[in-house]
Amino acid sequence: MTNDTSPHRPRSVLQLLDESFWLVRTRAGAALLLFVLLPAPIAYVTDIAATSLGAIDHPLLALGSLLVAFLPYGMVLFFFDVWFVTLLFGDSEGRSTSLRSALREASPHTAWILLTGLALNVLILLGMIFLVVPGIYLLVALMLAAPVGAIEGTWWTRGMRRSAELMGGHKRRVLGAFAAYLAASLGLALIFDGEAVSAPASFWAYHATSNLLEAWASAFALLAYVDIRIRDEGYDIERLADDAASDSP
Repeated sequence: MTNDTSPHRPRSVLQLLDESFWLVRTRAGAALLLFVLLPAPIAYVTDIAATSLGAIDHPLLALGSLLVAFLPYGMVLFFFDVWFVTLLFGDSEGRSTSLRSALREASPHTAWILLTGLALNVLILLGMIFLVVPGIYLLVALMLAAPVGAIEGTWWTRGMRRSAELMGGHKRRVLGAFAAYLAASLGLALIFDGEAVSAPASFWAYHATSNLLEAWASAFALLAYVDIRIRDEGYDIERLADDAASDSP
């Protein structure tokens, strides 16, 4: 098992997978806090609201229940995603970064982070509703939005365009890892599907397992971002760190 994320060289997808799992393990406490404990009240409230709306037999309310369940929670989770990526980026280039210092870096951009999270989730939701393939394409193309924002300070439509540009010719290379992530997400949804999901134990089990999977996806996206910039732009970790430090307030 490799745990060396410092050499400034391109990685294979298997190395990215290996190192992303290692990063999450080294920050397991932060992953639990940011992806399980802090989002839990929001997840519970939105689930109750969506269930109440969905119980009313009306097509508009059914759509409303989907939006209530998906968008507010997705926006907040994207903020935690950016917070976690900021923390992991400090680790990956050898800085001693705390949760508090990572939050200080992210918090001045809170409004832009939430707006970017909203736009991302709307686009992906529309892609999934009208045709699954566009939704999956958008998920892959925009998977670097959090590291782009956290490291380059580029948000909203510019950040999403930047993510799509970076992913350009790399979509096929990371598709296998993304397919594994998607299969795991669908598997968890099927395991906890049906009436059992309304039971507290099942709800919290699904919340914890699916969000820890999201923590791994955040780590993988960060390492993929760095790898693509090394391959396409000749960047290294030290230069990325200098850029991030110069952009920080």
